[in-house]
Amino acid sequence: MGEMRTLRSVVIVAALVAGTMAQAQSGQPLRFNVAPGSSYAMTSVTSMKMAFSGMMDREMTTKSTVSQTLKFDAGEGAWLKFTLSTSDFKTEGEQMMEGMGPSPDEMAAAFKNVRTVGEVGPNGGTRNVKLEGTDGLDMMTKGMVTRIVEGVSQLGLLGLTFPDGPVEVGTEWKANFDMAKTLGDSMMGMAQDVKGDFPYVFTVEAFEAVDGAPHAKVKVFTDGKATFRVQGPGGEGDGNMTMTSLGHMWIDLATGLPTKSATEMAMTIDIGMLQITQEMKIDTTLKKG
Repeated sequence: MGEMRTLRSVVIVAALVAGTMAQAQSGQPLRFNVAPGSSYAMTSVTSMKMAFSGMMDREMTTKSTVSQTLKFDAGEGAWLKFTLSTSDFKTEGEQMMEGMGPSPDEMAAAFKNVRTVGEVGPNGGTRNVKLEGTDGLDMMTKGMVTRIVEGVSQLGLLGLTFPDGPVEVGTEWKANFDMAKTLGDSMMGMAQDVKGDFPYVFTVEAFEAVDGAPHAKVKVFTDGKATFRVQGPGGEGDGNMTMTSLGHMWIDLATGLPTKSATEMAMTIDIGMLQITQEMKIDTTLKKG
């Protein structure tokens, strides 16, 4: 009986502490607050299943692990300069097709030469984002890194730009992602006249402690469709791409950086003679180093 009372007391105290933490953290703005000279180690693990149907039938699964370094330096006014570089890239699983695209070793070597540079503001928004070290990249690899740059340019550093004003549980804001350049480059120039904005919705779901530090848990959701004209060896035709993505980011309230994120994504590309479906799971961690 005494043990039950003790356990009940512990549960009540834990609930009160959690409630007090949530009240203390809600009602404050999310802001990017990183000191110049800071450096962070980021690791992303992507598990992907891809299936082809139509003119070819094939399935493949891969797992890639990317280790990157994110560095910050003083910029103009409240802006910081950032450099995102890749230190290691490993791929497990099947290759796309013999002779089609770079080998895993070639891709790893190419990624190590590429850097994404730009500036980030107090709300996580970016400007002057560009790639460096892309000389000699094949079109497929260039399409992959273009996705990174477009995400940083349009959605903000590491995938989101903060809203104005304080946030609390239930606070929601939106952003649009224009798929035109990303889809054009990732399909190696075969997609022309791309049309389609993908609406992103961000929602604060909770305030939680991660490794003892207060964080905002933010849900990230998008569901959209893009259309395009296909220009290839077989002639012209219509194509489309659909994508649905659901994930969560845990934003450190002290720095404004997402210390971890988890995302699941499903995408389909239909170009008439060929259909490609992708299912991806992406887990990312960020630590000061």
